[in-house]
Amino acid sequence: MNQNTPEIYTNFYRPDIDGLRAIAVCFVIFFHAFPTVLKQGFIGVDIFFVISGYLIGSIILRNLSLNNFSFLQFYVRRIVRIFPALLLVLFTVLIAGYCLLFQNEFQMLGKHLAGGTSFIANFIYFFEAGYWDTQSSLKPLLHLWSLGVEEQFYLIIPLILAFSWKRKYNVLLIIGIFFLLSFGANLFFYYQKQRELMFYMPFTRFWEIFAGVLLAWHTLFPVQFLQKTGQKINDLFCKILKKDFSEKKNYSLNNLLALLGFILLIISLQICHFHSFPGHRAVWPVLGAVLIISAGTSAYFNRKILSHKLLVGIGLISYPLYLWHWPLLSFCIILNGDLLEPYQWIFIRIICILSALLLSIITYCYIERPIRFGKLNKNKITGMLLILMLGIFTIGIGSYYKGELFDINDPTIKMPSYRNNDIVFKYTPETNIHGYANFKNPYSNKTIAVIGDSHAYAAFYGIAKKCTELKMNAVFFTYRYDGLKKEKKQEAAFNFLKSNTNIKYVFIFLRGMLYIQGKDLDYKNFHPILFVENYQSQLQNTVTALQDHGKHVFIVSENPVLPFEPKQFISHRYSFKTKSHDQAWISKESVYENQKEYLQILDKIQGSEIINGIDVFCPHDKCSLFDEKGNSLYSDDDHLSMYGSEYLTENLLAPYLEKIAQEK
Repeated sequence: MNQNTPEIYTNFYRPDIDGLRAIAVCFVIFFHAFPTVLKQGFIGVDIFFVISGYLIGSIILRNLSLNNFSFLQFYVRRIVRIFPALLLVLFTVLIAGYCLLFQNEFQMLGKHLAGGTSFIANFIYFFEAGYWDTQSSLKPLLHLWSLGVEEQFYLIIPLILAFSWKRKYNVLLIIGIFFLLSFGANLFFYYQKQRELMFYMPFTRFWEIFAGVLLAWHTLFPVQFLQKTGQKINDLFCKILKKDFSEKKNYSLNNLLALLGFILLIISLQICHFHSFPGHRAVWPVLGAVLIISAGTSAYFNRKILSHKLLVGIGLISYPLYLWHWPLLSFCIILNGDLLEPYQWIFIRIICILSALLLSIITYCYIERPIRFGKLNKNKITGMLLILMLGIFTIGIGSYYKGELFDINDPTIKMPSYRNNDIVFKYTPETNIHGYANFKNPYSNKTIAVIGDSHAYAAFYGIAKKCTELKMNAVFFTYRYDGLKKEKKQEAAFNFLKSNTNIKYVFIFLRGMLYIQGKDLDYKNFHPILFVENYQSQLQNTVTALQDHGKHVFIVSENPVLPFEPKQFISHRYSFKTKSHDQAWISKESVYENQKEYLQILDKIQGSEIINGIDVFCPHDKCSLFDEKGNSLYSDDDHLSMYGSEYLTENLLAPYLEKIAQEK
């Protein structure tokens, strides 16, 4: 195989690829803005991956064949291409977040800013996925996960191609091996039902970009078998159509490829499902994009449709358009929640799209083009861009880990956080025990244990603070009582709890209704339904085991669960509409009715003291979301905020803790 001279060097710019970019970005934007209308528009990201692989592969292979490839210049070009628009969007999101978000929201934005600037956003969103995950529409930088995947690919592909080329290995074979390994990982985790891992991880996504690299190789160094097969197919179509296109090389074949590629994209919009993607269904949009690009500029579809000025224009601004559209949509959702009528949402989403379009044009004309194609020294510009990116990264990290430094808004809905609070620190008495501990009183021989699920996690904040005042210590361990498989760290924590003589009192908090009903009041969270008898048996076994080791066990009943999000009743600075605090209540009767089955289970548990907290949150016929100072008692529809945790402790648990503190 001749690796010295590629078949083509001229006319590398292809307007039809910009047209394909336009289709991809329109798919994504309409999926985000109108998900019920274009449910499969997310395949636009997969089209982008193929395009990126083709263009980057072409650039690297072209320069390698000319013996002038430079790692430094490659990354300088990537930085000059990617950083300017990204920096502008990140800086704008930072300012908007500072002005519009609550403190805990801004802290989370700081983490996402750091992830976006370091191009590891996909890893961050993967590790966030799960029980505590925030709704995706409330993350203004969520879309940067795909940019992270691309940048991670840019770190390895020059090394792979340059090393293989210098060693005179079979480059096509090596690219094919990496393609198959990544595709195999994608299928493996698909059948393992590891959806988040399959969606966000680079090694399950690289095959889509490698598909573009394979196409780039075939374009520059045609594979003889494929070339001869294509020629035979082209000749066959010429005979069928009874036309001679000899002056236009492979004209019939290219038209067929472009048509098939477009059909595959349309089919992908029907058969791909977001919650099981990428998996094997991602083959169709990837193959569709490969076929369209391989058809070249001579194909009628590429020449007349994709190369149309309108599509080319959208394609040229597709990168800033992708960057701008999601933060605008996300901030509108954050500020207004579910408070707007459907017709109002349609209007606002249209305004967001038009605004993104205008901002993208401005970004392209006055930021991207002058920096990319101007006469300024590219090495100096690269240095400045790196410094600016480092600056935003530092601000992001600072706002996340030192969020209290930013007095941005009244944090009325703050979730208890043990990373940033000086009362508590990570507790690892054994390497496989995870939890949190408050040891402000090292000479005390009294330690209060709080165990359970996420409701225990939220309640621990107030209990730990009260224990500090009473000269006691407190520990928190995650431990499940739903009969599901327990992790080793939970078992180790439970064994430690039973054997520690300083721990004589254990408070258990459980989200019992979710386990036995399988859903929240808003039907958003679903959990495997457990038989009441099994759940009761598991809980009784836990209480008995603790009692046998000399522990006094308190079970605190579930706090009222809300059928709505409390953020609806808290004003962001520029919300279009907000409900008043007077509307933020549910009836006490409905709370007791909802928890009736779970309260009956608690009544049957022997050896424990039951503490019913419903009356604390519902002193009259109504249960309010706010304390007398206007702070939200909830961080979401069922978890207590830091104020709610303190409220629960002071108004319900304080007498129990004070009595324990007075014991000798």
